[in-house]
Order: sequence, then C-alpha cells, then structure tokens
Amino acid sequence: MVYSLVGIFVYYDFFWIITQNPYQTSSHYGFGEWDHFVKQLPFIVGLPLFGLLIIGGMSLGIQIIQKKINLQLLLILGAFVAFFVAHTLFWRFGLFHSMGLTRVLIGVSPFFALIMLIGANTIERLIKQKLNARFIYVFYLLIAYVFIFPFTSNRAAIEPQKSMAKASDLKTIEAIRNRVVEKNIQVKRLVYTHTYCAIAFEVDHFDTLKSIPLLASNSAKIKKGDLVIWDNWFSVVEGGITKQALLDLKLTVVFQRKWTVDGREMEIIGCFKK
Repeated sequence: MVYSLVGIFVYYDFFWIITQNPYQTSSHYGFGEWDHFVKQLPFIVGLPLFGLLIIGGMSLGIQIIQKKINLQLLLILGAFVAFFVAHTLFWRFGLFHSMGLTRVLIGVSPFFALIMLIGANTIERLIKQKLNARFIYVFYLLIAYVFIFPFTSNRAAIEPQKSMAKASDLKTIEAIRNRVVEKNIQVKRLVYTHTYCAIAFEVDHFDTLKSIPLLASNSAKIKKGDLVIWDNWFSVVEGGITKQALLDLKLTVVFQRKWTVDGREMEIIGCFKK
C-alpha cells in the first residue's frame, strides 16, 4: 500500500507496480517443473539448515491448525510461502522473465532464518520435554554441524573454486580486452550484450558514443572502429543475434573461444569492424 501510494506522485497511477512492470508477462526463457525450487532448496541453504527449515515450517503449521500462532509468526510463514509459491508459478508458466534462478530466494532469506530458528527451538524444546536433559548435547552438536557443513565435501556445501572464483565468461572477455591492448587496436565504440564488457573495458554502459547494445535492430549501425563482442547466451537470447548473423556482418575476428560449463556449451567471439 505504501509503495503504491508513493508511486502515484511519479506515475499518477495507484497500480503502477503492475502497469509499469519492466518484465514482460511472457518469458522467452521458457518454463520449468513444479518442483524446481523445492529440489533446489537443499542446495541453497545446505542440508542441515534445510532440515531445520522443514521442522520450523511443520511447527508453524501445527500451531496454525491448533490456533496457537500469533500474527507475527503467521506473517513470517505467510511471506515466505507466498514468495516461494509465486516464483514457482512464474517459472512453471514462463511468466515475468523468470529463468528459474535460485538467487531470487535471497529476497526472503530473513524469513528462512527465522523459520530455521523456530525449527531449532522446537528441537531443543522437545529434547528438554521428552528426553533426558543430557541429550541437549545432541542439539549442540547439530548446531555445530550447521557451521561446519558449508566447508565439508558435499554438493550442497560451498565450493570456493566454483562459487567464488571469477567465471570463465568474465575471464574470456578480459582476454579479448588484453588481445585488443596487445595488438594496439584503436576501439572507437564497444558493441556488446554481456554487460561485463563495460566493466572490463571501463566503458560507460549508458554513453551511446562509447557503447551500444548488440541487438538485431542495431546491426546496421555498426561502424568502422567498433569492437563487437558476441556470446552465445546474452547476444542470442537478449539481442536476437545468432552466430550466423554475426558472421554475416563480415567482421575481423580478434578472439574466439568455445568451452563447456556444467554440460552447456559456451562461446564468445570478439570482432572488429575495419
């Protein structure tokens, strides 16, 4: 309500959140399965925390059934469920440019934490009420495992080389920049779709004198001295430029690399307009 009211002063429309949505209703990224985010959840939070999330969710569900839940707890669970279900629907039906990316769930990570905390408190309470107090050490071991787990050898644990190292596409773009410097190629303008190009070449993404997006509608605007960087994801999906369309421009190839990541073939080509 607050966001809708504030937006009136800019868009003169109470429903601006819907009418000014920058994402198309239909996504050209396709669609996925109903259980996509459910399957990915253990890999997002890690197995120990996933267990606490399930227990916390069940505990809140039981409290709702028994009508013992307060408004604050209902909002915590409700906000998490609403967000989770919404993105499940977006991906299942290919809506609002959804790609099924798990990073969208970062938006409700505070609710994750609170539900997990409720799960931990539930375990601690059950141990104290149903078992001997000495078993509380089991609970302490569980909490210790939560901290240790990210550094264990496990698919759901942190993989520093994969998760924190610079991605291969970024390295390839930097390699194109280095090749341009080595060959002393004087670039008048950068043409690209992968936005890291602007960072690697230190070009203002919004300065049309320095850069323009690599789009099908801009292919005729490529001039002498332009450096074109094409990739087989952003340039194809976002820009509508296939590899054949790039080759049809008859540009001089400066750098080309093809590789495979997680079973997906990647390719980046740097070309120069002489």
